[in-house]
Amino acid sequence: MNQTSPDGLVAAPAKRGALVYAPLLDTRAVNALRKGVSALHESSGPLRVFSALYLFKDGHWTVFQAPVKRE
Repeated sequence: MNQTSPDGLVAAPAKRGALVYAPLLDTRAVNALRKGVSALHESSGPLRVFSALYLFKDGHWTVFQAPVKRE
């Protein structure tokens, strides 16, 4: 774990070759990820990976926000 973010990192791998992330304690950045991950995912076209947000903490990944359900 990065010493500058010991409480964890929230990450969005919405596009192949890209990872958007923010420290868990940066609530403004985490809220922006929560609101923007769906649009980022949709705009990635065939390069889409996941629309979920993940938390990396204590050396493990967990789902932070479930993926957007597509209709």
